[in-house]
Amino acid sequence: LENDLKDVFREWKRREEEEHIQTPYTQLRGLAKGYFAMRHQLERERQPEARLHRQREFLADLLPILGYTFKPESRELDDGTRLPVISEVTRPNGAPEVWIIEALDLSGEETDPLELSLCSCQFPPEEESDKPFPETFLSDVITRLVFGRTEPPRWVILVSDTQLVLLDRSKWNEKRLLRFDLPE
Repeated sequence: LENDLKDVFREWKRREEEEHIQTPYTQLRGLAKGYFAMRHQLERERQPEARLHRQREFLADLLPILGYTFKPESRELDDGTRLPVISEVTRPNGAPEVWIIEALDLSGEETDPLELSLCSCQFPPEEESDKPFPETFLSDVITRLVFGRTEPPRWVILVSDTQLVLLDRSKWNEKRLLRFDLPE
């Protein structure tokens, strides 16, 4: 990972010096106030739709800093169920390379995003409500239905209000992942 990122860091530094574009880590520091305001609001909010709205306001600011477009959509999986994806990067042939999946913690107890399940409010409102979605832990959904697809993404980023979890399909069977604690 360190070798893969050397060129990325070098490019960030160049853009900061030559084009006066802030590095992502500088931009992330700028999100701290908004992040903690969102967390404070979530402590008092119990309605799933309202929790989702507050979380998505923050994610709409976070994802562009990380280089992704915030665009909630739904993807049909091989078994006919659907999955809400808030951002996607595709390969030149159109197959997914990265899926960013939102985990919504309705308990407010800082649950591990892999131990959360999907909520119907996470799907676009214009979508037919009779289409099924997996009603199991996101760890199972990712293992069986995402990485088990005919054309699975190489990477999944699972994001909640407290964590960002990076999963590499080639490492997932060993349960190896990178976890970022957002409050930290």
